[in-house]
Amino acid sequence: MISVVIPTYKRPDLLKRLLTSISQQSVQPEEVIIVDDCSGMTLEYSEVINEFSTILANLKYFSLESNSGASTARNKGIYESTQPWIALVDDDDEWLPEKLAEQKKLITQSTDEKLGLVYTWTEAQGVGEQASYTSCISVKGDARKALLTTNFIMSASVMVKREAIIEVNCFDVALPSCQDWDMWIRICLAGYHIDVVEKILTIHHRHGGESIGLSPKAKLGYKLLLESHWREIYKHTNIKNIVKKVILYIEVKVKTNGLRIK
Repeated sequence: MISVVIPTYKRPDLLKRLLTSISQQSVQPEEVIIVDDCSGMTLEYSEVINEFSTILANLKYFSLESNSGASTARNKGIYESTQPWIALVDDDDEWLPEKLAEQKKLITQSTDEKLGLVYTWTEAQGVGEQASYTSCISVKGDARKALLTTNFIMSASVMVKREAIIEVNCFDVALPSCQDWDMWIRICLAGYHIDVVEKILTIHHRHGGESIGLSPKAKLGYKLLLESHWREIYKHTNIKNIVKKVILYIEVKVKTNGLRIK
């Protein structure tokens, strides 16, 4: 029922921590797909894969021929997957032991034929100057209004229906940031519903150093997301959110003037 898709880049040590947490799941996935974004660390990754190939069933490893970004790596894993539900997670995050079991239980017991995405509450653990917090927002069913207002879904917690993510053409590789938010929006705009396991079952590690949320490319990604979904924001949300988005768009456009995606 479950394929796990993991993009990775030059972090075999953190990948090992994640795979340990997957091996400790009370319900095991049918396959685990790792896509290396051309790290150039063949030996280091081989050691990790060899260690876990006897622990995790159907562990698959792919390496991209050129460094293409996390979205391209995720899309490769999605297309290589064979199960109806895909659990997405980055190499530096972790799952608590009941994560997959609780999501599988919710999915199998659901009567919502439009269900396409299930997430969990998440604990974000900061390192250095990065703040720690919990993400415990619950939205169920038609989430268009909520997602067009803000991104409340932590990507490492998501289990998504494979046919839903394929239908909307996977992650947008042209976005320098906000790729996950854009994906959740497109899935909901395609008519799929969401649900949530109201337990903290995912750990998101926030590393020290410059926050991606403050970088120029992050702001450019936000600007492009607003441009892509402006009509839907106007159609599905209230005037307060629209005004806020207009102000932010103007501010971000000024700050990112001349910036181009490399």
